[in-house]
Amino acid sequence: MSYLNQDYHIHTRYSFCGWDENRPEAILRQMARFGFKTVGFSDHLHPITDPAGFTLLRQELAAIETEVTTLVGTEAEVLNPHVTTVTAEDVEMFDYIILSPNHFHLGWVEVPPLLSPRKAAEYVLAMHRKAASTVFADIIAHPFAKAEELGDEAEVLGAVKAEEIADLVELAKANGVAFEFRLENGDQGPLADVLLELYRQCHNRGCKVSSGSDSHWLESLGHTQTLGPAVQRAGLTEADFLDLSHRARTAGQGCRAFPG
Repeated sequence: MSYLNQDYHIHTRYSFCGWDENRPEAILRQMARFGFKTVGFSDHLHPITDPAGFTLLRQELAAIETEVTTLVGTEAEVLNPHVTTVTAEDVEMFDYIILSPNHFHLGWVEVPPLLSPRKAAEYVLAMHRKAASTVFADIIAHPFAKAEELGDEAEVLGAVKAEEIADLVELAKANGVAFEFRLENGDQGPLADVLLELYRQCHNRGCKVSSGSDSHWLESLGHTQTLGPAVQRAGLTEADFLDLSHRARTAGQGCRAFPG
């Protein structure tokens, strides 16, 4: 499966931050035009989210005729290094789970008082380790983003050690969790440096990477198809990318199973 024909991080109008134009039919029509084969809808699972929205989304999708393989996932949150907004009991609702370890800008995500860049880096790593060790998670969203919410971005990310990234990748691989590809073409700076090390470790250690646009409006759909130079710069190949197309449900098919 190629990053050119899959996207597992698309928000619809059922997310509070999703634009009204991001309706399932419009999304699938546009993604089909772009040549996408697999599309994953991943609306937010905040503490305040009404889960009925995921049922409504499935009902809408059932009425749409499309050649695109569609899945209903969610972008849940790591609230602190011990708790997420999704539980093992919730998993049967979804075809896949994305966990965001860095929604530090949201009031319900714990941001403790931090005294130094190193302490902030340790907290960032702890949040990522929680996502990577969650056995029913599939993807870690926008890894190492929003470090600026915890202090100076360059200082915080500069305090993350290469061996800690390697250990994180090993943990994710052991639990079958992929890291979303979030390196832009031409990106420079502390986040790009960390992501290049992360994806290098993923490639070398056999940990999967996921294709996702994090689209909240129609114009941003298809963005992953423009990232060829960044993918090449990161040393990744098509074989490194996650394929969840087999998770798509058909009529009469039961809910997803998970380990544990």
